[in-house]
Amino acid sequence: MIRGYCCQFDTLNNEFMSIVGAMKNLMYFFQKPNQSNSDYHEDFMAMVEVIEDYGGAGSLSHFPKMIQKELDSNSSVSDPSNPTTAEMNNAKKAVRDKYLAA
Repeated sequence: MIRGYCCQFDTLNNEFMSIVGAMKNLMYFFQKPNQSNSDYHEDFMAMVEVIEDYGGAGSLSHFPKMIQKELDSNSSVSDPSNPTTAEMNNAKKAVRDKYLAA
């Protein structure tokens, strides 16, 4: 369980504290001076995967105002105030991707 170890997920007893700890590690994670871009990206995505595997996936895309902005700006959404499940999932994925890119 390298991924769990890299984020120290299993060292905490409370699952909520573990997810928060993994998210904190992600927020403070930075590329080391001698680390290649591909190695940094691999390590970064491993941390994201740990958060998502342990149930914190919604926290990476749960930004209601940003989701609504995404729905409003997408011309293919028929009714932004009442999106379909697929439209909502697409908006959440877009917000997640933008969050991770930032």
